[in-house]
Formats: sequence, C-alpha cells, structure tokens
Amino acid sequence: MEGTNGFLLGYGARSMIEPGTVRVLVHDERGNAALGFRALPDQADSAGAARALDYARFTGRPFTYQILE
Repeated sequence: MEGTNGFLLGYGARSMIEPGTVRVLVHDERGNAALGFRALPDQADSAGAARALDYARFTGRPFTYQILE
C-alpha cells in the first residue's frame, strides 16, 4: 500500500505527485492554510468539503476550502 496515502485518507489522489490532479487547501477562519492535498478534479470539491468538515468537527471552529488548478 506504499504511496497510496491520499487515496486511503479520502483525498482522492493516491499521492502528491499523481498527474492530472488539482491542489486543495483547507483554511481556518483567519484564512491560514491548515491542510493541503491533491485530488482528482472530479473529486476535489467533495474531498475539500469533507476535510474542512472534519477539521471543523474536531476543533469546533469553522474551516473552508479552496481548489487551485
């Protein structure tokens, strides 16, 4: 399973170097990037929303996400 962290963690892309992926950033309420990962374009929106929700539930603070191509 080596090299499949992103896929196993639900980010969409198997790794940070997978071709054809987009960058997704999750930001805290001050606009600071808390998390970044790469996802396939058709999975970026759902993966970003899910990870932002994970962070919000864990911290009790709002998080947003941004997709960068």
